Amino acid sequence: MRHRTIDKLYHWANALVILILIFTGFLPKLGVDFDWLNLHWIFGVSLILITVFHILTSTNRDKLQKIFCLKQNELSERKYTLPQKGIHFIFTVLILFIAGTGILIAFNADVIGVSRRSELYSLEQWGWIYWVHGIAGLFIMSFTMLHIYFNLRPENRDYLNSMLIKRENKI
Repeated sequence: MRHRTIDKLYHWANALVILILIFTGFLPKLGVDFDWLNLHWIFGVSLILITVFHILTSTNRDKLQKIFCLKQNELSERKYTLPQKGIHFIFTVLILFIAGTGILIAFNADVIGVSRRSELYSLEQWGWIYWVHGIAGLFIMSFTMLHIYFNLRPENRDYLNSMLIKRENKI
């Protein structure tokens, strides 16, 4: 089997959470009026929790070698192709930026469970924090669209099936 059930569950939970975050983050910018802030915060915390869970359930040296190119001769070997390793790395970095800045932004907003502490940073520093969060969000949205597009292409159908069907795949 190409993917363990736990990895498939993580992948689809992550996909759902990221899509909800994209919609709750960008629809207000397009003028759609709804109570989005606490919903965005709850799903942001969910993203952090399921990412930590994924790290804990999949972190061992062998698994990391399959995902990241830790040895020079592994570019064409192993379970994942170089583009797959690349997009995994990009999503990892973007989620770290999104999560880190999102936690900071929670101290400048009125969200569930966080006391407002706007004095922590200057107005200019808050601006940079929001800017990094927004840019990382745009990149996550763009790479999510690319990820969906390339996995729907007929020549990549086996990759999509490996995340949907519990069977042996010849990839």
